[in-house]
Amino acid sequence: MIEFIVSDIRNAQAPSEAYALILKEKEGERILPILIGMTEARAIVLEMNKMKPKRPTPHDLFMRLSEMCKVYAGYVVIHKFEEGVFYADIHFRRENGEVFTIDSRTSDAVVLALKGNIPVYVEEEVLETYYSDQENIEENIAETDEEETEDDLELDLSDENYDKYLSTKLEEMSLEELQNLLDGAVECEDFEMASKIHDEIERRKQE
Repeated sequence: MIEFIVSDIRNAQAPSEAYALILKEKEGERILPILIGMTEARAIVLEMNKMKPKRPTPHDLFMRLSEMCKVYAGYVVIHKFEEGVFYADIHFRRENGEVFTIDSRTSDAVVLALKGNIPVYVEEEVLETYYSDQENIEENIAETDEEETEDDLELDLSDENYDKYLSTKLEEMSLEELQNLLDGAVECEDFEMASKIHDEIERRKQE
């Protein structure tokens, strides 16, 4: 199994109100984008930034209940990728040493991993299946659209310029301004923007 970490949250093109959870190989360069819902995206952004909601979330209740029952989450394993869906198990340990697993949506499992500070592993077979599917998709796209149009090139350039402009503006802001902007982005559920602000805050902390 290979350990992955949460790297980013991005807006997904489709379906609407879907986001891409970006997992990155801890000791490598491979990434794994997973489509998740708005609620889970918000929960992950909150955990990435160590922000506490005003009231307990369902994930908070689950963690609290497991602690009271003396059942502790040990790690998460993403063990299957089938028809575009990732499947995950959460491995638990009882106080007496007994271990067991519970089937979970990958998004919920990742939220609990962040809350419990436990590792997320991905089976090598899952990575092989995912990247194989991606290669087939890219080949199909290449067959139907072999050349980029001028509009496509202009769009790519525009996106690149916007990212550079945004990075410059964030660098000019103080930490307090960044934190206020981050709070607003999370409140407005603009998780892609929140992730960029979070990256800038983390970069400042490492300086």
